[in-house]
Amino acid sequence: MRHDGCDVDALGYSVVGIPRGSDGKINKSDLNLSTSRDVSNRLIVPADVDGDICIFSLVDTHIVVDVFGATDDITIFPNQRTDTRDAGVPVPGGSTLTVNVPDATGGKTVVGQLTATQSSGGGFLTAFACDDGIPRGSDGKINKSDLNLSTSRDISNRLIVPADVDGDICIFSWVDTHIVVDVFGVTDDITIFPNQRTDTRG
Repeated sequence: MRHDGCDVDALGYSVVGIPRGSDGKINKSDLNLSTSRDVSNRLIVPADVDGDICIFSLVDTHIVVDVFGATDDITIFPNQRTDTRDAGVPVPGGSTLTVNVPDATGGKTVVGQLTATQSSGGGFLTAFACDDGIPRGSDGKINKSDLNLSTSRDISNRLIVPADVDGDICIFSWVDTHIVVDVFGVTDDITIFPNQRTDTRG
């Protein structure tokens, strides 16, 4: 994972090149860590010209990276972050956060990271193209979940969701929660269809 063009510390780990905002702070998250359990997420990240990727950790941790594919069909751009903590007001339960992604205009699929923090209870987040409305089954119930919430910790998941023609994506929350959306890519090479659920609880 080391790129020879990066500055490295005494152990050979990269210490530069990490995405930062105009304030100099790291502005992209791919996985929120937990001291109580192993956590994982789907990794979608551009490599450099040598095929190298770097993974930065804020704390000491072991990392396992499973790589099984590559594509050039995702357009990558600097991370665009929407963070409801900036305004100090969480998304109320039963309501929707709208995020505009200019690069997704025309209905492209958005690629990023979805994080929930300070949730008021258990529940879920569902992402969808705003013009399409929240996905529901034939019984009228919401039948798609992109992130299951927890009151005890921050949780995250890879976000892959179609935008509407205006480039808008909507994120519905079942409970009060702060939402962080990191968007860093779009693609028009994913075929989207109504959610198909397999649930062993049934």
